[in-house]
Amino acid sequence: MMAAAQDDTFSRHMEAVARLLFGDPNKQLSSAAELRFGAHGSMSIDLERGVWTDHEAKEGGGVLDLVMREKRIEKGAAIEWLKAEVGIELEDRRQPERGVVKPFERIVATYDYVDEHGEVLFQAVRYEPKNFRQRRPDPESATGWSWSVKGVRQVPYRLSGVLAAIASGEPVFIVEGEKDADNLAKEGLTATCNAMGAGKWPAELSPCFAGADVVILRDNDEAGAQHTELVASEVAQHAKRVRALDLPGLPPKGDVSDWLARGGDKEQLLALVERDAKVWTPEPPVSRFGAIGFNEATRTELNYPPLIKGLIYQGDKAMVFGESGSGKSFLCVDIALAIARGVPFLGMKTTRGAVLYQAGEGGKGLIKRLKAYSQEHRVADEPRFKLLPAKVDLFAQDGDTEAFITECRAWRAWYQSQGIPLLLIVIDTFSAASPGANENASEDMGRMLAAGDRINQETGAAVAWVHHKNATGLRERGHTSFRANIETAIEVRRDPETKERTLHLAKLKDGEDGLRLGFELQSVTIGTDDDGDPITSCVVRPAQVGTAQTSKRNRLPKGQHDFIRVLDTAICQWGGVVPGVDAYGVSVEKFKELYVSICGYERSGDAIRTAVNRDLKELRLQELVVKKEDWLWITDKGGRML
Repeated sequence: MMAAAQDDTFSRHMEAVARLLFGDPNKQLSSAAELRFGAHGSMSIDLERGVWTDHEAKEGGGVLDLVMREKRIEKGAAIEWLKAEVGIELEDRRQPERGVVKPFERIVATYDYVDEHGEVLFQAVRYEPKNFRQRRPDPESATGWSWSVKGVRQVPYRLSGVLAAIASGEPVFIVEGEKDADNLAKEGLTATCNAMGAGKWPAELSPCFAGADVVILRDNDEAGAQHTELVASEVAQHAKRVRALDLPGLPPKGDVSDWLARGGDKEQLLALVERDAKVWTPEPPVSRFGAIGFNEATRTELNYPPLIKGLIYQGDKAMVFGESGSGKSFLCVDIALAIARGVPFLGMKTTRGAVLYQAGEGGKGLIKRLKAYSQEHRVADEPRFKLLPAKVDLFAQDGDTEAFITECRAWRAWYQSQGIPLLLIVIDTFSAASPGANENASEDMGRMLAAGDRINQETGAAVAWVHHKNATGLRERGHTSFRANIETAIEVRRDPETKERTLHLAKLKDGEDGLRLGFELQSVTIGTDDDGDPITSCVVRPAQVGTAQTSKRNRLPKGQHDFIRVLDTAICQWGGVVPGVDAYGVSVEKFKELYVSICGYERSGDAIRTAVNRDLKELRLQELVVKKEDWLWITDKGGRML
């Protein structure tokens, strides 16, 4: 292959790489623009273009090609070799082929870090433009150095001087950089630092200061203040005394070298230490993670606002999971619309607010379900509910997470302008929103959970994932980190024998789980097709837990059937033992409250009272329902009608 012009990523390092691989060039055949290697100069290096040509083998290419060929390694290993042997550092380690090389044009200073015996452990190297790296002696390397210091013992700079000062009782100054330490040493003072600069103090350095009188000279910036706190907190566990000194008159980001350059000297510094240095004592840190004290915690309001009382709270993350056909999506639609309308969900109180329902799996089916809900509950419109039927990809790095969050925030702003809070975002389903993800892999699951966390945090709304069960049917599909990351887990079951459907509260963080509610899917005809055949969907209706249907519901008129269903739900939620009677019932007041929210529609109070009184009279005549004083309950005969 012919040599081609290369981009600037590695080409500037071609000469150094060639010398490492081939040794010294053939001086007689080389020129200022081209190096030749070998007795006959068959290997040529074009210094201007950063390419090589093997004239004998008729091959050529760039730096990576040369390293891969000569070292017989793959591309990734070649890049690691360049970093270790030449000192190339890439800004984007995940995509090195598109990384930006930081050119280390010129070494301007080296600082030896030695052990107690004077042996060099590693060396800090300063480059211009300003940058620092560390390397260790390596006699097997062509350059005598290896740029990897992994596992090398870390020691303070100028360790021998530090140990001597401690033994003689002299103060030891800790500064941020080697240049500062060297400048203080020129003044006859003992000074030290750690490699790699501010904020990088290794814990293994601190025992070296046992019994020391330490003075920390802080640079005049925020990083200097933080470094002082870090070093002091570590060294104070071993030193005799730790003091901190702010040098007067420093410019922004100034250090002790600037102070010395302006005329400061040893005598003045020692005088400032005695007069102004403050003995370091730890102060409570400024917490980045919202630290609160015990007293504050005990005074915190514990009345967390519910979304569905006893089931899910505002701002939580939730999961609704179940087998295919269990009714989980129908149930989530009912949850979403109960919140949007502010009506009870299976008898449980809701907080009214806006809901976004993302239906990446079965958008057309969701539209049918909304039509059925509208028809069954006589809801002409509900502006607090928005269906988002387009697919989203929350897994891919270049997917839709940013766009989805942006749209959710836009909907939140639009609703807030009308005084309506955005309370819930449903993502139906988890698998549809994560194409290509391995749900059993912690890394892939972590990426999806991170996307959910961002949606939750940046919108302030609760996020509910609709999810499938695993092959065994015992739990949700995928890695266990899913359940660990959420506050509420709701399992939807369908008994294969009785066909009963139930909602089970499998997890409620900081609350009591185990809640069990029954429901059924009632078929609703929403239109006809071109052949005149009915188009149907289903709506969620309350059902009594533990009683399988043994008769058709059309044995009772719809009004009476609804009366018993609502009464059964009210008993499940608020019921108790009827005084003086071996029966389980509920107060008339609680029943009427639930009846109005479920069956009231747009009817007037008089119309509701007429319907309740009429249906109650008929049900009592049939001995299906009993009313005694302020109590209502269902007879065994009435239970068989459920």
